[in-house]
Amino acid sequence: MRQIQIALELYYDKYGAYPGNTDNDYGGYDTGCYGVADPFISPLETDGFISKTPCDPLFNVWIGGYSYYRYAAGVAGCSAAKGAFYVLGIRDLESTSGTHLTSPGWSCPSLNWQAQFEWVTGKFEN
Repeated sequence: MRQIQIALELYYDKYGAYPGNTDNDYGGYDTGCYGVADPFISPLETDGFISKTPCDPLFNVWIGGYSYYRYAAGVAGCSAAKGAFYVLGIRDLESTSGTHLTSPGWSCPSLNWQAQFEWVTGKFEN
């Protein structure tokens, strides 16, 4: 996940925004590796910020493993002044039931993504 976060920051440094959603694998999220030919956050690979985006090694096709979504500014009660933001998370960790101890968490006033993921983080564009 750290490699993905670094690649997201490199993308942001170049374009001034995080990559948009390029897939709709699961509820609008890019869950990545949803089949052999499905990359995870493909702009990171195509623009050369990461050679190959890592995939969940024990991917669960029903709900996915790693998930990414870029939300518009102001969603879920977050301050629109902070800009758009991304949520990056892991569902169905094999070694965890509930919140993983290392999860940074991510929430807005009307939505806590930690309830959907065992490990989750996010970041605003502003």
